Amino acid sequence: MPVGRNSDSQARFAASFKLFCHLRISKCDFTPNSTFHADQTFTFASVDDARLGASGFSQSFFNDFNAAIQKRDTTTCKAILEQWKAEKPEDPERYCSNFNYFATVAKKEILRLDTKPGPSGGEQLVIKEQGKKGETAGYLYGDAYYDPTLLDQGLAHIDTGITKFPNRLDMRFGKIYILGEAKDYKNFTEEVLRAIDYGATIDYKWLWTSDTPKEDAKRFMLSCIQDYVVTLYNTENTALLDYIARISEKVLKYEPNHIESLSNLAITFLYKEEYDQALVPLLKAHALVPDDYIVVNNIAHCYRLKGDKKNAIRYYKLMEDSGEEEFRAVAKEKLKELK
Repeated sequence: MPVGRNSDSQARFAASFKLFCHLRISKCDFTPNSTFHADQTFTFASVDDARLGASGFSQSFFNDFNAAIQKRDTTTCKAILEQWKAEKPEDPERYCSNFNYFATVAKKEILRLDTKPGPSGGEQLVIKEQGKKGETAGYLYGDAYYDPTLLDQGLAHIDTGITKFPNRLDMRFGKIYILGEAKDYKNFTEEVLRAIDYGATIDYKWLWTSDTPKEDAKRFMLSCIQDYVVTLYNTENTALLDYIARISEKVLKYEPNHIESLSNLAITFLYKEEYDQALVPLLKAHALVPDDYIVVNNIAHCYRLKGDKKNAIRYYKLMEDSGEEEFRAVAKEKLKELK
């Protein structure tokens, strides 16, 4: 991890995350665009979604714009947006589409030469030094950045949309998604916190594209927020742990029994070696869901780091008695180490 305390602490922290933890991709079904390459674009909904509520000019503009932006036909996009503004300026889909346009044109593809590998899963060229050893000298891979001036214009449009239509969760999540893509994790976190606060005030009665009520909106929102926590963790930047803690605490303010947030908060304490504080949310989560072996593992791990061998063995034995082989294997290994 690039930022943190000492290397030993970082290694132990990484281990506590990577064994079994709630910081994993949840089953959030919000997938704006998982690839978002230069020849693609972020969209708030499919054309089929538009038929749920959009009609007349709104539906036509929406569908025509999405077709043009998928082709990266920015000239046509601009013409549609201008006509849309003239004929239906207060259409919420227009604010989404303006944001979509600027998010698309703001993204710039580049080739990056670095001494560290590029993102996992992506193609890259490994450059070797000349000579017998043939040691790796660097990596060449595709990367992207967002032009700040263009992105700010897009954010201004979606901010106006959110102000006018605060119940539209797709607008908020669209903004969060792009802030994450742009690696603006401060504003990314602030927007997540605002969504949590506002969701509680409306009892999670969120709307989606074309003002369609979102089904099972509370579960959906919390599931996506867990994915945003994963996004922060996957940066492997320990300086962002405070953002994870703030999001977890905000969720727990309104949903005090949310298991994932209890576990996430505990792990931020684990990194800071505040083991007694970490045990408070972990033991609460265990009392709520005794057979959640992610929580059981984290409790055992916390006691082990704390030097409380007796309790570490106790919770690893609970894991060993679970019906899941993955947990049983880890528990057996750790129990051997503790003998």
